[in-house]
Amino acid sequence: MKRVPMRSAALAVATCCLAGEAAAQSSVTVYGRINMALEYSNATTATDGTHLGGTGRLTNNRSVFGLRGEEDLGGTLKAIWQIESNFSLDTGQGQIAGRNDRIGLQGKAGTFFMGHWQTPYTLSTMGYDPYYPTTAGYMALIGNGSTSSSDNVQDTSSFDRRQKNIIVYQTPSFAGFSGSAAWGINEEKLTVPRNPGLYSFSAAYDNGPLNVALAMKSTRTTRSRDATTTP
Repeated sequence: MKRVPMRSAALAVATCCLAGEAAAQSSVTVYGRINMALEYSNATTATDGTHLGGTGRLTNNRSVFGLRGEEDLGGTLKAIWQIESNFSLDTGQGQIAGRNDRIGLQGKAGTFFMGHWQTPYTLSTMGYDPYYPTTAGYMALIGNGSTSSSDNVQDTSSFDRRQKNIIVYQTPSFAGFSGSAAWGINEEKLTVPRNPGLYSFSAAYDNGPLNVALAMKSTRTTRSRDATTTP
């Protein structure tokens, strides 16, 4: 059996997703939301006597623009991709691919993809919180905070996170049961005297009024055996 280098395999997936003249049926969806508010705030007098008074302001509340697509590869197998960006309509600022971004494959055996994505822990628990993703959400109440984009050495105590360099497998649903597993690749091993990595798993049952989820996330920060440290 001939071995295919990982780089070549990734390139093949990207090519079949993005080729403009592919013979297979393909589709692209444009989605997003624009969420802005016109507000008025009034500051009370400070203890030193300063009074700033009131002012009007425009506030951007997590506006999002995204593209997602799929292309049939035959049978039930299809290539999938997504590029999701955030932007501020009030200031013109934004970041391309700053949110959930991926490329991968989907079929009857499940979904496998790589990119920049929320962990199985985050995805399986956010639906239980009516305040997600505000500052009153569960990530604030249990004290571990949230991060919109993180790697294996940043914000390691944050369970609510979007992980860089992540590989994810999601099972199909079997009679209401489903699961997901993810690995945050330990690329930082080359730049820090540790061998960091992230692992996250979830299992769920969703059938009618009953929904149950069990999830975990672990960020490994063990030292590399060949690392050298300075006292």
